[in-house]
Amino acid sequence: TSGSIPTSAGVTLPASLKAMTGITTPVAFRFRLSDAGKRTNRVDSDAKRLVVGATGAFGGWEYDTAMNYSVNKATDSNLSGWVSNTQMRAGMRSGAYNPFGVATPAGKASMDSIRLDGAARISEGTSISLDGKLTRALSKLAGGDLMLAVGTEVRREQTEFRATDVLKGNDVVGDRSTSGALLADTANSRNVKGLYAELSAPFTKQWEGQFALRQDSYDGVFNAATNTTSPQLNTTNPKVGVSFRPDNTMLARASYGTGFRAPSISEMYLPLRSGVTASFVRDPVSGETNQLPIDRASNPDLKPETSKQFSLGLVFEPSRNWNGSVDYWAIEKSDIISEIGEETIFSNPIYYNDPNIVVRSGGFVDLVKVKKENRGQLNTSGFDVALRWRGDNTDMGRFGASMAGTLITKYEYSTDPRSPLVDGLGRFRDDKAVQRWRHKLNFDWDMGAVGLTVSNTYLSSYRDQNVEGMANPAWNNRDVEAYSLWDLTGSYQVSKNFRIRGGVLNLLDTAPPFTNQARYFQVTWDSTYGDPRGRTFFLSANYAFK
Repeated sequence: TSGSIPTSAGVTLPASLKAMTGITTPVAFRFRLSDAGKRTNRVDSDAKRLVVGATGAFGGWEYDTAMNYSVNKATDSNLSGWVSNTQMRAGMRSGAYNPFGVATPAGKASMDSIRLDGAARISEGTSISLDGKLTRALSKLAGGDLMLAVGTEVRREQTEFRATDVLKGNDVVGDRSTSGALLADTANSRNVKGLYAELSAPFTKQWEGQFALRQDSYDGVFNAATNTTSPQLNTTNPKVGVSFRPDNTMLARASYGTGFRAPSISEMYLPLRSGVTASFVRDPVSGETNQLPIDRASNPDLKPETSKQFSLGLVFEPSRNWNGSVDYWAIEKSDIISEIGEETIFSNPIYYNDPNIVVRSGGFVDLVKVKKENRGQLNTSGFDVALRWRGDNTDMGRFGASMAGTLITKYEYSTDPRSPLVDGLGRFRDDKAVQRWRHKLNFDWDMGAVGLTVSNTYLSSYRDQNVEGMANPAWNNRDVEAYSLWDLTGSYQVSKNFRIRGGVLNLLDTAPPFTNQARYFQVTWDSTYGDPRGRTFFLSANYAFK
């Protein structure tokens, strides 16, 4: 899309439309710039990693230490379909290009002449860390040794974000800032330190406790553009667990802990990104349903996310062939780092009437402005279920089956502190669908060096996005069908060190279920879980140097 062409651009209707409408003054409009060709991007990534470690024992302690060095570089390039904004508007004013009708050969030539190549963003992240852990038995308890583990980690994080001169010119249609020039290149770093201790205490043969405490410290990040440093972040998080084993066939367990996630450097200092809303939205003020211009900014003042989590479960093994588990879990997250959801903005007057969020002229949206903030809250709970059967060896080989599934019973969230919690379970809201049930089934057979597995991945049905005015009414009040995929894989152990694997993924060539979602560029299906490639084949070989 070209975004919004305001009246200030000075573009008037062609003579035929002036005569038809009587409008002779400049007009404001939006249109899709299909005459420039399909917008094509390519992301190239390169990753390097080196790990050096050592394990051993001294003075009654066992140690495990490692140094990790990793570099990740990604280049996001605009390949085709991108043109100059100033030259495009000049061509509209001069009549060289008519956006109100089918392009003539001269109009297409005009588009070709203002093509911009070489716009790209480059990001690079480097991490250097050193970690170590010491363990030893402290004393004897009725159920076994009281074990202590202490450890530490020190890490340096570095990020760089750069843009090519073409992009910095802020003149690429569909990839430019509508509120000013793109930000300059950035380079930031910080040091992270962590310290933890864990105790495993088998009080008796039946009762065991686990106790852990972790302290983390994140140095502030210096911003050369403003000559300021973000606040230092410190946190201490405990975890307590207890288990009870009445006999060899049953184990009950429970745990409680708190969590912490510091904002990443990119969330704090990523340069401004401009484009259009990820999804089609309906503006209640103008009645327009469209992808609207949007600026996305980072935020150096972010606080860490915090969480509380609780679990209660039962593990059972009635025989050597059968075992399983059922666990209830509940998680509460606060200060979730996110942008306010697009669907949330245009379904609440407090947001779409706020000029700091939605900028308008003549009642129509010129620009939506969002930034990373500690906006969100999430309360979710559910059950994890697992069941496994492994048969005995027979003349026909050995058979087995397993199932691992998750039932979500609650998923309430908000993307702004001023918003009430909304129910996101079993429906698509803002940026994702949350299915109530999902599972993975495996049916196994092996005989000697040969093994076969048939597996099924299943995700339950949910309520579609259903944005008013976006889809045909017949398709705008619907559910998305369940998604079920079957795979067949096999392996052959050539030798102790050499193994060959192959198989067919999506054996039945099942297409992703149809959905109205307009959050992601890939329409008619949901790219967060669906796979449009259909039936695929793979073959791999693995050799272990031992």
